[in-house]
Amino acid sequence: VEAIATPNLAVAKTVSGDVRAREISSPSLSLGTVSGTVIASALKVRTLDCTSISGDVRLSNLQVERMTAKTVSGEILFDGNLTRGGRYEFNAHSGGVRVILAADTPGFELDASTFSGSIRSDFPVTLRQIGGNPSGRRGPSNRAMRGTFGDAGAILAVRSFSGTVAITKR
Repeated sequence: VEAIATPNLAVAKTVSGDVRAREISSPSLSLGTVSGTVIASALKVRTLDCTSISGDVRLSNLQVERMTAKTVSGEILFDGNLTRGGRYEFNAHSGGVRVILAADTPGFELDASTFSGSIRSDFPVTLRQIGGNPSGRRGPSNRAMRGTFGDAGAILAVRSFSGTVAITKR
């Protein structure tokens, strides 16, 4: 499925194959595939939901206030800007999540976790304690990170079960 410059598009989904959306303005947009990749670029939407069961989710150059991106078996790549007051949720079960932000990003509140991967942020996140430390290890965990960067104007929730979480600068 390929949608380019389609006004007020609400849903683009397929069972087998990729979903590509580009240059779309809409209040709400849902993109999904069972077996394929979701690719979205140059979108101006208030709410965006992207889902792939077996494939990647690649998002770039978006103007969005609320976003959810999920994949069961694939990677998530977000290369864009965060909107003040926006909420961005990324969830990959068997794959990593990479969030690429501009170096001058004003700020975000981060809630990131992984079960068997690691977490890395190029932004200096001021960490909050995450409950007790039942493992008895000293120092911060590299599998969970909660804290703020800058003005904490956007919310960034990132989860991966068996992959790496990376918040990097463009």
